[in-house]
Amino acid sequence: MKYFNLFFFATILSCSPFLNKEKNVEFSVVEGKVLFSKMESVLFDKESAKISKFSDSCRNNRLNCYYDNETFPATFPGGMNRFTTEFYDNFRIKKSTKPSDIKVRMIIGKQNNIQHAEISGFKDEKMKSEIKRVLKLPNLNKWHSANTILGKSDYEIIFLIKIK
Repeated sequence: MKYFNLFFFATILSCSPFLNKEKNVEFSVVEGKVLFSKMESVLFDKESAKISKFSDSCRNNRLNCYYDNETFPATFPGGMNRFTTEFYDNFRIKKSTKPSDIKVRMIIGKQNNIQHAEISGFKDEKMKSEIKRVLKLPNLNKWHSANTILGKSDYEIIFLIKIK
């Protein structure tokens, strides 16, 4: 009987929420878009109009012409799944962390790195500091800038971190 009581006590203790060492963390990317200054926006519109005029003249003259006005977003080697995996592997939170929905807005600059990050929705400053620490790690700063018809451009990525 005393072994049964010891087993029962050990089972209850092992299921205790106080022994839970990890929090449930979810990542999701909300959106990504190219950022232009006012001057770059005007230049982009002019270049797009030139390309449109060129493609119309090719079509009217029945010529085979090549033009590329494709915009390529900023990329992380291995994709966004690799980025979120690297982020999660380096992200350290305490078990006492309060549940929160954190929004991270980061800008991938023209120099292939995270130029700026805004963090909102955090419950304490330690969480904000931890996110900034992780984003500054060298293995998370291996981005390739967005490319447009104007060359390299800033790119905004918004993602959410949900801590349960």
